[in-house]
Formats: sequence, structure tokens, C-alpha cells
Amino acid sequence: MVEGPAAIRQSLMTLLSTRPGARVMRPEYGCDLDALTFASAGPTLEMLAELVIRKAIERFAPRVARVKVNASADPEDAARLFVSVDYTIRRQQTRDRIALVVPALEMSEAG
Repeated sequence: MVEGPAAIRQSLMTLLSTRPGARVMRPEYGCDLDALTFASAGPTLEMLAELVIRKAIERFAPRVARVKVNASADPEDAARLFVSVDYTIRRQQTRDRIALVVPALEMSEAG
């Protein structure tokens, strides 16, 4: 079992990797990155991914505050996004960060 900041990091990773509807007793829980499935790669996709992730964290992660999300395309594969999430742990008022790679579900190239 993990505690403290590690527990919060684990909770955030679970949230971001859960599709809404996957949990029977909490069907709205999760992060709807699937909504971006057919979005064109580029700045708009990055902004939408940041918004979707930030909204999910604000809604389902009450232990964190001051969430800042940064998504950027992988320069070698525009179908992947690099995401970093900076946040403050409310109780301890300490900052932390998680980073993940979001595979491009079926994104098309912009252009």
C-alpha cells in the first residue's frame, strides 16, 4: 500500500487511465480522452487534451489544487501526446508532478 504523495500520484494515474462508464457504481468517473479520437493532431488537440485532463482532475481529485496540464505532440510520432500534470497537494501544500504518454487513438494529421 502506498501513502502520501505516492498515493495521490497513483490515484491520478488511475483517474487518467479510466474511461467514463468503466466503473459500474461511478459511471461518470474517469477522463474522457476518447472524445479526442478523431481530432486532428496539432495545437488544438493539445489544448483539448489539457482541458479534458484538467477538468477530470478538478472534478474527481479533491486532494489536489492548482492543477497545470501541459500536452505536447511527440516530435517523432504526432499520434502521441506527452502530458505533464503539475499540482499542489492540498493537505501538505507541496508540489508534485506526474508525466504520461497518451497514445493517439486514431488521430489524423493536420493539414
